[in-house]
Amino acid sequence: MGNSGGWNYLTGANVSADFVGDSDWHDLTDGWAYAYDISVDSGYFKIGEARRFSYGYGPSQWFHTGNINTYWGALSGENCPTTDFIGDGGWYDLGNGWNYQHVGGDSGYFKIGDALQFSYFYVQSQWFHTTIHSDWIALSGTGLSAQFIGDGQWYNLGLSNAWWYHYDLGGRCGYWSRSADPNDYVSQRFYYSYTFGLWQHKGNYGDFNHLGKEGWWDPTFLGDGNNHWVDGNDNWEYMYYYSDDQALWTPGRTAWGNQYQYNYVPGEWWKSDSAGVHRIHGPGATTEEENPVGYWY
Repeated sequence: MGNSGGWNYLTGANVSADFVGDSDWHDLTDGWAYAYDISVDSGYFKIGEARRFSYGYGPSQWFHTGNINTYWGALSGENCPTTDFIGDGGWYDLGNGWNYQHVGGDSGYFKIGDALQFSYFYVQSQWFHTTIHSDWIALSGTGLSAQFIGDGQWYNLGLSNAWWYHYDLGGRCGYWSRSADPNDYVSQRFYYSYTFGLWQHKGNYGDFNHLGKEGWWDPTFLGDGNNHWVDGNDNWEYMYYYSDDQALWTPGRTAWGNQYQYNYVPGEWWKSDSAGVHRIHGPGATTEEENPVGYWY
């Protein structure tokens, strides 16, 4: 047991009487092995040859790590109410607003109440996210640490472009920024509400405005450089260009009209029509000035 909490089973039945605190690895008979390091008062759990969890007995806190990125990230807060082995497949209260489950495919799942939100695949060290109506969608690249991406800090997502991500537990929403500075509101570009299924975006001017319709339960990142239908009727395709910090709206199969472009830094709307390409708003225009698909929300 840790400094807080009571006694809990460390092994199953029919285990050797060898002392598990002697710093050697000991088979727990359930696919896991355990070793205690007296120098840091911590216990380590591995599955096969891969270390996965550690428990700090002093702070009564759980940590975990991936295979590619082996940084030990805090899994729980201190004085965690969960002292049972957190990798046994059950759901456990982490004491920080989240519940956690480790499953046999070597993945960890995080939920708020009954709503799943994040998962971490330990082998490739990669984060995923979901909504109540969607599949699991990659949130990060591979090789990210197991430090919990939903803890309210800003994290580099390890993607081809330098996107940073922040999760707001109170609002159950995610923010994507081009800047590592948590105070750089100007460089924030995208917002997603996991509760309402709503994408928003902003430039250097103004606040976040609708980009997709409410009830859009696909959390696939709209700033990934690919085309995305954004009106729910396959009328408009949206593509964000990271290198130029601009986006293009292209009419789809049933839409009529012209192509639109928004430049996020100067705050300029442009339109391409039979008369050519011309600026219609800005500089200093917000993302709401001329939303080509704004009629449906």
